[in-house]
Amino acid sequence: MENKENIPTKKILRQLPPLHYPSGLFYQRLERIKACKCLKSNELQAIHHLVESHVPSLRLKTAIRYEKTLSSVTDNVKLLSLDKSYVASSCPNTEIKKNISSLLSKIEEMPPEWTLVQITPQFTCKANVEIAADEHHTNPLYISVFNCGPNQPKPFCVSISAPHDSVKGAPVELAKEMHSIFADNKELLLKSSKQKHFANVSQKHHYYCQRKSIDDRLEMVVRDLSNLYLKEWKCLFMGKYINSDLENRIRKRIEDFFRTEFPWLKLDEKTKVIVQYLIKSYYYLKMTELRSALQFLFPEKNVQRSVGQFIRDLLEEFKLFQEKRHPLILIIDDSLDIYPWEMMEILSETTVSRLPSLHLAYALYQEHKDSMEGGFKILKNPQSGTYLINPDLDLVNMQNRIESFCDYWLPTWEGITGARPTSEQFVKLLLSGDVFSYNGHGSGSHFFSATNVEKIRINAVVVLFGCGSTRLTRLGPQSEMATASHVYLIACSPCTVGMLWEVTDLDTDILATEFLSYWIPCSKVHWKHLDKAKWKKGEKVNFSKQHFDPPPTCHTHEPELLKALSAVKKSSEINFYATRAACVARGIPVKIATN
Repeated sequence: MENKENIPTKKILRQLPPLHYPSGLFYQRLERIKACKCLKSNELQAIHHLVESHVPSLRLKTAIRYEKTLSSVTDNVKLLSLDKSYVASSCPNTEIKKNISSLLSKIEEMPPEWTLVQITPQFTCKANVEIAADEHHTNPLYISVFNCGPNQPKPFCVSISAPHDSVKGAPVELAKEMHSIFADNKELLLKSSKQKHFANVSQKHHYYCQRKSIDDRLEMVVRDLSNLYLKEWKCLFMGKYINSDLENRIRKRIEDFFRTEFPWLKLDEKTKVIVQYLIKSYYYLKMTELRSALQFLFPEKNVQRSVGQFIRDLLEEFKLFQEKRHPLILIIDDSLDIYPWEMMEILSETTVSRLPSLHLAYALYQEHKDSMEGGFKILKNPQSGTYLINPDLDLVNMQNRIESFCDYWLPTWEGITGARPTSEQFVKLLLSGDVFSYNGHGSGSHFFSATNVEKIRINAVVVLFGCGSTRLTRLGPQSEMATASHVYLIACSPCTVGMLWEVTDLDTDILATEFLSYWIPCSKVHWKHLDKAKWKKGEKVNFSKQHFDPPPTCHTHEPELLKALSAVKKSSEINFYATRAACVARGIPVKIATN
């Protein structure tokens, strides 16, 4: 606990007036009401209000932490928290034009490789008066798109209605189903953890049938998320092509087409950009979805048909399906964070990370821009890592598996295995390497409190392979949600990888080791070629003694964290879909230096 006498209260009050730090759900909902009112008349103003509505309390907390560290450091010392000016909300006394101009400046300043897609639920009166914490509603959405960098299209926004059954027209309550799956999965895994062994084959079969049922329900939610909720507007979930010249060529062909074929149409920039997104996402759209998007853009049927044919001709000419794309950053509202967005088909070939606010994306960029190249935070020494394995001392099989892996693949990493760390040891682990890996229950916050994490500056990527390690939880129906990854964000960690819900230890150990062995380079025979039969049973294995005749071919590692994670989540080694869907990355794109 901090001594209240050491908190510079007067300094906080003196510093805050120049910038506005509203907090709480009242401000969040007020901004969304404002957005709804001005969306048709002034889209940029509406987008500004939507950006402001995301996690105002978290941004206030970040600003206060910055103030606390400001009073305790000397000149030329890097502060321990995200700079408050980066996460600042707009000042209510400032003209709206200045606030919009500030937002546009932030977008232009961020890396040109980045595309940010913000998902914001629309304000509903029902949510405003809800007092039951277990009530969940599937609301209409706003999708806002931000193409970062100079000379890019301005941000734009589309409104999406709540999902309805395509046959009966009844509302589809995806939120209720998602939270029901979450609860059933937790209950099942909690029940199975109490009995270490199945009594008979029938009991084992019943357990796996229940797991398969949860997987099937979760896959159905992902399909409905794409086909019933987003529908044609899933086309907006596309990053920029790595080949920037191709982006420019497509944009020019669109302009030439409309100037030649329909010179009387006065198209705005938003329409042209949406057509470009339809071209890039064509292979993931149903014909009915493409037709619906064209009907939204062009009332005239002859224009719809001509544009549809133009899109198909351009695809045949450019062969865009094989083109690689830059990572996509999803700015996700708290209430929508439980959905496994990354599992949608349209994102299957796109690398994705999450952040709760555009302001926080900008803050992370500012904090790490000196060590960034091509839109990536560069890690120069991944062999300098740390780990904490089984600190609760009750996951012996997991400890044997992860320790065997680290001894073989990460011999230069240092850490603590099968012991409870002191606060000093935990701090050292967080500060000593480029990567910190935790394998245990939850996020490890029961060993080192959130308040203490916020007090240090973390440059390492944090990977938390524990049940619900990055899950958002709500303390009450009228409060913002919180997660362990928020405190790592405040402490400036560029990226946190973790789980959205409860997972089984074997599946998680497979995911963890496949991810780290694919991402972290090593000159040994690759992890995937080893005989892991005993390892999967929880035995300690010395993999260095395994011999191969002839030796397997060399396996190239993937330096991009998000790409490595995306590839590993498709591995057939991972038994359950729910485990793949649970693992997400929160932060900015990270890459290991290849020179």
